[in-house]
Amino acid sequence: MTRFGILRVVVAALATAAVVAGPSGAATTPPAAGKACTKGGATAKAGAVSLVCTKKGAKLVWVAKAATPAATAFSASYTGKATVKISGSRADIAADATGTGTVVGKSKLSGRGVGNEAEPCPLFGGPGTITVANGAKLNFVITASGGSACTDEEGKLFSLVGRATIKGGTGKYAKAKGTFKFTGSYDRGNGLFRIKLRGTLTA
Repeated sequence: MTRFGILRVVVAALATAAVVAGPSGAATTPPAAGKACTKGGATAKAGAVSLVCTKKGAKLVWVAKAATPAATAFSASYTGKATVKISGSRADIAADATGTGTVVGKSKLSGRGVGNEAEPCPLFGGPGTITVANGAKLNFVITASGGSACTDEEGKLFSLVGRATIKGGTGKYAKAKGTFKFTGSYDRGNGLFRIKLRGTLTA
């Protein structure tokens, strides 16, 4: 092949490569918040920022994805009084207490529930609320058999143990979620109870 022929082949190859690659202006633009994207729901990273391709009006643009709140260790202790009204094998429970804890600070705990008279460890459950100093409420629920209260031989002192699920609330706790375990004691003679909570909270 002559030098002229070789030159023609090289030129043809370069032209083909240029068509395949496209013009330099068409190179992929690094994703960034506010810039156009092509596939709704697609995700990308711009440094440490997560982006989602989202439809805004008639256009698709990259939008910064809201960070998922981190779960925070949560613990609290309360002291208060509970009333238990027995009707047959059913026990209607009302409890109110004050105390303090991480995340919630000085706060009030209240709960209403239903238990049974099973021996030696009656089961109980129901909804409850922790109200913080500014009035915001953190709601939780103990399932029907999520709590137990094992009694001593005299049936007067009870050891409390169980698990609860956090179910939103008001103010900054509107979207709160998490779980906690609780332990404590209840004196049937004077109605006094103490309880400690320990778990995780995402608000």
